[in-house]
Amino acid sequence: MGGREIYEPSELIKIGCQPRRPFLDHHKPTLQWFLEGSKVGPQWTKPYGASHHGGHYGLSLHVPGQQVASAGGSVEAECRLSLGPHHTSTFKTLRVRVRMISYVDNYHSAGPKALIRDRRLLAIVTAAIVFLVTM
Repeated sequence: MGGREIYEPSELIKIGCQPRRPFLDHHKPTLQWFLEGSKVGPQWTKPYGASHHGGHYGLSLHVPGQQVASAGGSVEAECRLSLGPHHTSTFKTLRVRVRMISYVDNYHSAGPKALIRDRRLLAIVTAAIVFLVTM
């Protein structure tokens, strides 16, 4: 439940997972969140939605956008419902806008130093060619 297509790194991503219908207490499933196949710790999950039997029926996932950004900008979240030996999962790809490095800015910031380095290299290569031709 919830979730947008893309987030900013500064945002806290919140999505929820719950069964389509309530279960009776003696048939209560467990919900677990996984990110990229690894179980998420309790610091990023929170139960929600009290059922009329007194328990919670949903589990939300709260992931800092910076965590997704540092993982490359995209991670797969899995909510797994287990009832005895039976499991079913639903998946959601969490995407965070990642700032791209501008190589143009890096080139301009190098300024004259890059040109001087290139001129020196050009002079060395030219001198080597002249030396070989005159031999």
